Amino acid sequence: MATIDRAPSEQQPILRRLVDFCLALERDGFARLVTYHGTANNWTLHPRLPADGVSLVTIYNDRGTASLSFHRSVFERRAPATLPRIERLAAPTRVGQGTNTRAITEELLHGLTAAYQEAATGVVSNGSSGAV
Repeated sequence: MATIDRAPSEQQPILRRLVDFCLALERDGFARLVTYHGTANNWTLHPRLPADGVSLVTIYNDRGTASLSFHRSVFERRAPATLPRIERLAAPTRVGQGTNTRAITEELLHGLTAAYQEAATGVVSNGSSGAV
């Protein structure tokens, strides 16, 4: 989180929002957070499902630029009911295996919260309330 202060000022709000999103997932028991520091001054934040340690998404701070990477096979296995909603919210980016987007909206984060809830509990939510 300390690296956010070194990011370009226009990227800092979305990077902070992504950290808050992940902390809320962890607080609600939907994810366990793991971070990695890459060799090219990039950081990743992995909100991993508690049951099996896999992530629906990976959050990147790549030299100060925020992006989000989808893991389709995890969606298909752990949050299949929420996947169509995520595909709609992520468009035109395809929710593939490792596909990235920089278009991170509040609606997408709400949808991802619902997907993490489904994956962690088996309960499908409309995402209008909860972790986000």
